[in-house]
Amino acid sequence: MVAMEQIFRDQKFKDFRDRDSSALFSDIEFRYCRFETCHVSMTFEPAKRSTLRRIKLIHCEQVNCNIWPAILEDVTVDGLDTGRLLIANACAYRHVVLRGNVGNIKICRWVPWISGPAGYLVRRQEAMDRANAEYYKGVDWALDISQAEFISGEVEGIPLGLVRRDPATQFVLRATAIKEGRWRGVQEARKDWHALLDAYDKKGTGDVILIAPKAAPDFKPLLAGLMALRAAGVAEPD
Repeated sequence: MVAMEQIFRDQKFKDFRDRDSSALFSDIEFRYCRFETCHVSMTFEPAKRSTLRRIKLIHCEQVNCNIWPAILEDVTVDGLDTGRLLIANACAYRHVVLRGNVGNIKICRWVPWISGPAGYLVRRQEAMDRANAEYYKGVDWALDISQAEFISGEVEGIPLGLVRRDPATQFVLRATAIKEGRWRGVQEARKDWHALLDAYDKKGTGDVILIAPKAAPDFKPLLAGLMALRAAGVAEPD
């Protein structure tokens, strides 16, 4: 049986909460829709996270939304107004495509921060890291950002060989290079990149992709800083 795609156009979705549901949301297309304070897959338990499968977002916008540790499969985002920032926390990706102007997106390795008993978040992070690593064993490619035009963008927590990217503007930095700290001596990157790399180093984020965002007004100096990191052997050669 072939699933029928449900299409929403010019609609507003507000205050949606999906918590500990293990739900499957599939075969939905959103065109020119607005999402406000919507949160999907709100869980710290790998077995309780939701799956978004065969979802399309075409020229939509979001305000104060968050993607918790969901499983995202066969998802396409073609144009997205994110406002200040959209964070996808500790998600697992399979065949997810971002293209066009997609605003400010952080694909984050970490589970969302909340207060709790000592060690709680550390244990939840370890469990999610293990679950995502197991998931990626069966993934041929996870994420395609090669045609995405960011205002700002970061990619963490995905095996880099599973990410399709534009090597001219999207740069690989390995955890070993971040830890070694040679980037601190690259003066051309000091203004735009050192604070972020210092945060990665302190948190132990792992391998990352840094993006010179094509839609940003300061694209050229951001790109120059990343090119300097590559020339110094800090960012991977392409």
